[in-house]
Amino acid sequence: MIKRTFFFLFIITSPFNLYSQLYFNEVSDFQKFNHTYFNVISGAGVSFVDFNQDGFDDISIPTNDDNSILFFKNSNNKFDLVNFNIDFPYQVKQILWIDYDNDDDKDIYVTSYNGKNKLFQNHDFLYFDDVTLSVGLPDSISNSFGASWSDINNDGYLDLYQTYRTFDSLSYCGNLYLSDSAKFFNDITYSSGISEFNKAVFCATFVDIDNDNFQDLYIANDKFTVNSMYRNYDWKKIVYDKLSLSNIQSSNGSQCPDGSELKKTVSDDGSYYVYKCSS
Repeated sequence: MIKRTFFFLFIITSPFNLYSQLYFNEVSDFQKFNHTYFNVISGAGVSFVDFNQDGFDDISIPTNDDNSILFFKNSNNKFDLVNFNIDFPYQVKQILWIDYDNDDDKDIYVTSYNGKNKLFQNHDFLYFDDVTLSVGLPDSISNSFGASWSDINNDGYLDLYQTYRTFDSLSYCGNLYLSDSAKFFNDITYSSGISEFNKAVFCATFVDIDNDNFQDLYIANDKFTVNSMYRNYDWKKIVYDKLSLSNIQSSNGSQCPDGSELKKTVSDDGSYYVYKCSS
C-alpha cells in the first residue's frame, strides 16, 4: 500500500489590513549631521528637496549663526556640506525650493523673522542671484514665518502668498502676489478679498478644497487668533471669499460668531467638509 501524506495550507483572511511595524533608526551621529537651533523666536523649518537633480533628496536647514542656511548634498546617503555663496544674515524661518521661472531648475525662497524675505534665482549649476527687488517683491525688514507658492490662476506660473507677523490692526498680515510670467509680481491682496487683520500669522498653504481645479488658501494663526480659510471662487478676477472656521460644529444649524447660521457642505467623496456662514 502506498501511503500519501497531504499538507493543507490554511489562509486566514481578515477584513482588516495587516501591516508590519515600521522601525526608524536615529542616524544623525553616524552621518555627522547634528544641528541645534536656539536663542531665537520659536523654531524653523527644514527642506528635503533634490536641488541638484541627481535622484537623491538633499537637505536645507536654517541656523542662527553666521551661516544662516546650510545646504547638504545627498551623495548616496552621505551628506556633504556645499556652499552656494548665498548671503543671508537674518533669522531664517522657512526655506522653499520652487521653480518660479519654469526653467526646470530649483530656485530658493527664504522667509525671515526680523529680517528680509528673499527670492534667489538659480542660473543653472546652482549659481544663485538675489532677484527679490527686480521682480517686484518687498525687500524690507519684516517679521515673517511662512509663505506658500502655487499657481492660483492656472497660467503656468507660480504665485506667492507671504505671511507677516504683526498686531497692527491697520496692516495686512499677509500679501498675495500674482506672477506676470515670472518677470514681475503684482500685489493683488486688496482686490483678491483676502483680508487678514490683527492676526498672529504662522504659515499658509494652498489647497483645492472643492475640487474645482483652482487653489484655495488656508492660513494658520497663533495666539488665539482664528485660522482662516479662503475659497477661490472667481479665478479670472482672482477673488476669494472667507469661510468661517471658528465655533464650528458637526451639523447644520450651529451659530457663527456673527450670529448667522453655519452651513455644512460635504465633498462628493465625503473626504472633507466645508463650513460657511450664511451671511
